[in-house]
This record gives sequence, structure tokens and C-alpha cells, in this order.
Amino acid sequence: MTGRGHPSYRARQVWRHLARGAAFEEMSDLPLELRSQLAASFRPRSLVEVARVEADGGATTKLL
Repeated sequence: MTGRGHPSYRARQVWRHLARGAAFEEMSDLPLELRSQLAASFRPRSLVEVARVEADGGATTKLL
């Protein structure tokens, strides 16, 4: 983010949202211009689950 002229804390904000599965448009704590830039440059939901492994009676899940 700093390489694009944004404060370093923006990366943490984006990561937190992506970890929850939020779309860029839903990241209301980011400036609108940044959300637009991210949406134009990246696809947050481009990953597809191909395998799921559970352990500890379902307490631990690994997605591939």
C-alpha cells in the first residue's frame, strides 16, 4: 500500500476484510478511490476451494 501512496495501516484493513470474505465495495472504512482502485486491479474471490480437510472433530479445518 505504501508503494501506491497509501498509509501502511491500509494493508491491515484490506487484509482483515478479505479474510472475512468482503468485497472491495463493502470495505467502508477505506476511501472510495482506494476501493475503486482495488476493484479494478484485483479479484478478491478468485480462489476456489478444491479440497477440505478437517481434524479435531471439526475444530480445525484446512482449505486447499
